[in-house]
Amino acid sequence: MRRRTFLLTVSSLVLASAIPALGQQATFDPAALATLKGKIEASIKKGDMPGAVWLLAKGDEVIVDTAGNTAYEGGVPMRRDTIFRIASVGKAVGTAAVMMLVEDKKLRLDEPVDRLLPELANRQVLKDLKGPITDTVPASRPILVRDLMNFTLGFGVLFDPTLPIQQAIDARQLTNGPPVPATPWTPDEWMAKFAELPLMHQPGETWMYNTGSLLLGVLIARASGMPLEDFLASRIFTPLGMVDTGFFVPAEKLDRFQPAYSVNFATNEQFLEDPVGGIWSKPPSFPSAAGGLVSTLDDYLAFARMLLNRGEYQGTRLLSEASVAEMTRNQLTPEQQDGAGFMPGFFDKLGWGYGVLTYDTPDDISPTPGRYGWDGGYGTSWANDPATGLIGLMFTQSVQYYIASNQFRDFWRGAFTAIGAETKGVSDVPELITHDVVVTRSFNASPERAWRAWTEDAEVMKWWGPRPWTSPEARMDVREGGYSVVLMRSPEGHDLWMRWEYTKVIPNERLEYVQNLSDKDGNPIDPTSVGMPAEFPRDVATVVTLTPKGDVTEVTITEHTTTSKQMMDYSQLGLEQVMDQMGQTF
Repeated sequence: MRRRTFLLTVSSLVLASAIPALGQQATFDPAALATLKGKIEASIKKGDMPGAVWLLAKGDEVIVDTAGNTAYEGGVPMRRDTIFRIASVGKAVGTAAVMMLVEDKKLRLDEPVDRLLPELANRQVLKDLKGPITDTVPASRPILVRDLMNFTLGFGVLFDPTLPIQQAIDARQLTNGPPVPATPWTPDEWMAKFAELPLMHQPGETWMYNTGSLLLGVLIARASGMPLEDFLASRIFTPLGMVDTGFFVPAEKLDRFQPAYSVNFATNEQFLEDPVGGIWSKPPSFPSAAGGLVSTLDDYLAFARMLLNRGEYQGTRLLSEASVAEMTRNQLTPEQQDGAGFMPGFFDKLGWGYGVLTYDTPDDISPTPGRYGWDGGYGTSWANDPATGLIGLMFTQSVQYYIASNQFRDFWRGAFTAIGAETKGVSDVPELITHDVVVTRSFNASPERAWRAWTEDAEVMKWWGPRPWTSPEARMDVREGGYSVVLMRSPEGHDLWMRWEYTKVIPNERLEYVQNLSDKDGNPIDPTSVGMPAEFPRDVATVVTLTPKGDVTEVTITEHTTTSKQMMDYSQLGLEQVMDQMGQTF
């Protein structure tokens, strides 16, 4: 899960707040801006997104530009005031609201949430994340307001729909993750259903994404005595002049809205996720502080300026300097970061504040740590950099653009290059290592039965793919010199084809193959062409050995591959999931 990409052409630059005086050196380098716009236009031409708008601000100078259209078909040109689903970029708005209530002395960061969220009192905690939701132990302590803010309450997004706790979440329509489809419940109804579930971890134990923001929306409403949308409007949107920001797009503004797209990874083709007249065209039952806001470049710029100015905007103070400092520093202990994140190693060089990611070490964007911000799953990105005074925003409505992390990184590198900041000398790709990933499991099956699980298409389709991916299709030709093609499909309908080319086959004993991504016909493809990062595992050679041991068969998978340490850890996790899922078929 990575960062950025963006920018502009000299002939169409729009200078917003101020034009530099005659003879004054421009803040932004025109050649760098032109290069950045060229990269965005190339991404649009490739089909990663239909269009985008972006903004760079430093001091009084603001540069805005647009490219492409609002839709692949039937859209209109992107505009500066086009309205976007900003998704998780809006999380910081919710945490800012909580800090206001802390300053109002209506909340304390270290108080239990039970006073205002009694549904969360006396929590039970799963003994095993994979176990039944009734197998629990009491929580070791109450959930604190701070736990909701830094996502350590013990409940969060999972990526395995087969887990009993995830199935319970889905059965209750809590939508703890992607906002489409929306939950039908009011905040009080949602809380009542959420209270039926145990926590996944002990409070304060580890970072888990998203749920804290959903609960914060309810907490804000109850602490303030008014609906979440009213509190945000009165304390944040109106003082900052954020006239187009809210939880839905009124009918008179729908002409400035646009569809949202997701992507089929195998074909790199976009499909419609949410139309203009979809769930954001009317007030929601449950206003989500996790990802329910819509906004524009200029609206969010006002909020970003307030934070960069340490709580003040155009002479009006909305937050204290201390509150902004608390929001934008890493709030996680090493123990809370260990094993947390979207994949192994996510927090090795990053931190999490209150609704924002913190960049705590030099990286390929900037050698000076300290910037903060976050991305949204529909292709929105924001960062503030106190060291340089740079604010950057890029908005599109394509999940593909969000996932194509190298492009996001290009956007932010281009932004820092445009202000003359040093971005060279740090590799675009993490250091790659060549290593073996090994996983062993024992199964209640004969070697012949285990062999069929690897070599017959009907058997492979039962288990292949790290959870929650499944395999609806496999074409097996297991002989030396032959190859198999296996389709993996995610719950959202994203497809990936794996190609296995066999180099050694000893029936019931040993299977050796090299693997790569392919198209549906089995032809190898470049992983980066379907949005995979540059460090996607390469030169993967796999060995499967089957060893009879009494009444069981010991199966060992060894992957010899070149990739980054982070992706190596992720490969280890993926192989463990493959073996666990295969074991369920015996």
